[in-house]
Amino acid sequence: MLYIDASTRNPFIAVDKSISIGHAINRMNINGVHRIAAVDSDGSLQDLITQSLIIKFLTSHLDEIPFAAKTVDELKLGYRDVITVGQDKSCFFGFQTIVENKVSGVGVTDEDGKIIGNLSASDIKVFYVI
Repeated sequence: MLYIDASTRNPFIAVDKSISIGHAINRMNINGVHRIAAVDSDGSLQDLITQSLIIKFLTSHLDEIPFAAKTVDELKLGYRDVITVGQDKSCFFGFQTIVENKVSGVGVTDEDGKIIGNLSASDIKVFYVI
């Protein structure tokens, strides 16, 4: 049986394909999602707008963004505690930690507690078997 959005962390959000980039970002923030579907007037899927695509777009337009030179601290980003798992823990423990904490990723720490990497849902691809 197929379970779509079994984690309940990525609801399906559809918007009209003609919305502005600002509106798309706002919808993603309001709904706490990493991607939204762009549909036409018939409701047919036209494209997916993802956080990664928005970052690529913003990066190519940095000279037009008034706050682009501000620091992470000035913009008050990264305001939450970082959730971590030790590198000695299993991948499944890491994925379980992501789900339990309702986050998109966790930091991976060495034996001294120093962050040495990160684990996110996209890393599950290592379990793909052809």
